[in-house]
Amino acid sequence: MQSFEGKCVGGPFNGQMLAHWSRTKTFYRPGSVAMTMAIDDVTCEAVNIGEYRLNDYGQWHWWPTKEGDAMDTLYGKPQS
Repeated sequence: MQSFEGKCVGGPFNGQMLAHWSRTKTFYRPGSVAMTMAIDDVTCEAVNIGEYRLNDYGQWHWWPTKEGDAMDTLYGKPQS
């Protein structure tokens, strides 16, 4: 299997090199977390905030989702 390498444009890894085994790399952030007394009962819903797509020039371009833009507005940009 071929690894696709390139420089990231935009998104949480802006300016960094990324090597991935597919032409997309999806990013998630925790959504709603329900805290209870028992640690085993904690549920977390992942929210797809966007993905990097490899273009023909070997660059990974960031494509955010509407859910990702909403989470950025509420909680700030993801830390990488």
